[in-house]
Amino acid sequence: MRNATQNVNLRLPSELLAYLEQYQRQHNLSTRTEAIIKAIQTLREQELIEGYKALSRSYQRKPDPLSKKPSRDGLEPSTEEDW
Repeated sequence: MRNATQNVNLRLPSELLAYLEQYQRQHNLSTRTEAIIKAIQTLREQELIEGYKALSRSYQRKPDPLSKKPSRDGLEPSTEEDW
């Protein structure tokens, strides 16, 4: 089932619109909407990445004492650089 959509009226400065259209062509997107959706998804992913980085920094300052026990899940520890 397709997600419900809503129409949005958007005003952009001409230089951003030109970039959006250039991006659309370069990435073979059929509509400006697709390009805007990709931009919003990228922003969402960046926020998630920043959240994980902040969590990692917090953990490095104050590690979880329960994590000292050996893990039986088969996963290896990773660092921010591994992401």
